[in-house]
Amino acid sequence: MKLLHMFTIIITLAFAVIVSGCEPDGPAEKAGEKIDNITQDGPAENAGEKIDEMTEDAAESIEKAGDKLEDKVN
Repeated sequence: MKLLHMFTIIITLAFAVIVSGCEPDGPAEKAGEKIDNITQDGPAENAGEKIDEMTEDAAESIEKAGDKLEDKVN
């Protein structure tokens, strides 16, 4: 009987600890999630991808121009 009583107490305490760790989101947490969503899937992310593409295109163009110049010099 003592063992069953101890087991019940341990399970009850474990459940209390688990439940107490799950607090509802406060205003700061909600604001942080909104900021994350905006920066991950919004216009800022799309602009960053576009800048990356343009930078790569510019680098390729510069490299091709350098190759043509080198061919003319040699």
